[in-house]
Amino acid sequence: MFKISVDTPETIRAAVQYLGGGENGLVMSCIEDGKRTGAVAFNIDGNFGYIETVKADEEEMFPVLVSAAMNFLDLHGIHEAVTDDLRHKDVYLRLGFGAQEADSKYPLHLSLEGYFEAGCGGKCQK
Repeated sequence: MFKISVDTPETIRAAVQYLGGGENGLVMSCIEDGKRTGAVAFNIDGNFGYIETVKADEEEMFPVLVSAAMNFLDLHGIHEAVTDDLRHKDVYLRLGFGAQEADSKYPLHLSLEGYFEAGCGGKCQK
């Protein structure tokens, strides 16, 4: 059984080391059997949430971690998510992210309006 939660001041340093970044925002970690097996770093910039970096020991945890960060943002009144993490573009696209204009600072974008209602609001691929 695993648990995903926001890192506390006591655990953030280990999470940032695990990620190799993310020291300027919020971090959520996946802990399984007392071991960190994944983490996502993100921050809030005005009206949108920026997903900075994600790392997971098992590939299938990647969309779970991104979804946890998106849910956190949505629950805190942030209804737009963006990222420039093109290494995992295929996963973001399956989650419903779409491409923005070529000159955009953040090439991938997702409206979280209704996303966490039945079936990801029809935005994701099952």
